[in-house]
Amino acid sequence: MNILISAYTGLGNFILLSPLFSSIMESYPKANIDLIIEKDGNLNYLKKNYNYGKVIDFNKNINLWGRIKFIKYLVQENYDYIIMPFLGQIEKIFLFLLLFRFNNYIIHYDVKNRSIKNKIKNTLYRLHPFITEVELDRNDHEIKSYLNLLKKLGINKNIDDARPDLFISPNSAFYKKYDLIKNQYIVLQPGCRNGLDSYKNWSTNNFNKLIELINNNLNTKIVLIGNEDDLPAISKIKNKNNVLSLVGLTSMLELVSIIKNSKVNILHNSSPMHIGWAIHANVIVINGTVNFYRNYHSKNNFINLFPDNDNYSFPANKVFMSEKESLDKYGKNYLSKIPASIVFKTIKKFL
Repeated sequence: MNILISAYTGLGNFILLSPLFSSIMESYPKANIDLIIEKDGNLNYLKKNYNYGKVIDFNKNINLWGRIKFIKYLVQENYDYIIMPFLGQIEKIFLFLLLFRFNNYIIHYDVKNRSIKNKIKNTLYRLHPFITEVELDRNDHEIKSYLNLLKKLGINKNIDDARPDLFISPNSAFYKKYDLIKNQYIVLQPGCRNGLDSYKNWSTNNFNKLIELINNNLNTKIVLIGNEDDLPAISKIKNKNNVLSLVGLTSMLELVSIIKNSKVNILHNSSPMHIGWAIHANVIVINGTVNFYRNYHSKNNFINLFPDNDNYSFPANKVFMSEKESLDKYGKNYLSKIPASIVFKTIKKFL
């Protein structure tokens, strides 16, 4: 069985999508799964670590002729199924592909999205004789939404049994370079959303207080992680004593290894959080206005902290909200209501 999956999304959502791949392989061990990812995106490490089929780059900035060649390539491949999850779709490409290739398509559709664009798209999908539409409920966990796409293949997978696929290749040379010892440091993620001033961010002021608490009470190194866009947030970290900033310096595999071998990771609801879940790392999540039930992880090595309740353990938002709705209701400083003292107290549970 040849299957193409559109996985044109960021790393965090890709990790949540990965149980889709492993579930197919468990039911159909001889299946070939090809993926479409963003060219030059943060998933290129899959070329070395992904072990199913081809990883197909797509550059969203290519010209019309480049898009035609890309569609021609996909048309020539003999796929039995083409699966398009809601966060991985390249709509303009697949709308053309539908005209030339009558494969079996399995597609998410958002019944609550009442925009004219979405209505036209769904109408076109319904007219296609080989499309199976799977209703998207944005209050379901994201992994459950992806697994629902597999029912057409006769796969009924429970979310509790789903596992991610993320491969780790520890880099011992990297540890020696930065004088890191496994399980002898704590990871902090001061930035989020590629440096944007986001409602997902815990304040830099709180991170400064947390670093002070760690330095005054624990004999351990602090490692800061993030990409180059997070450097402005790092520049606001005042106390650099015992702090190693690796922001913008790590490859994806090095980042995975750093998170895996930390005593505990203090992370936002973002890609590093999903990495931590996939590799069974110890994680404290500074959570907030996003729909917690949409992409939460709740294993023993995961602790979620929330504002606006006495013990910081219950999410205020239990239904799907857009980013604008979240900002209008809670404001961008909502997460800062979680004090550094509570995060520090939670850190000690892992020590």
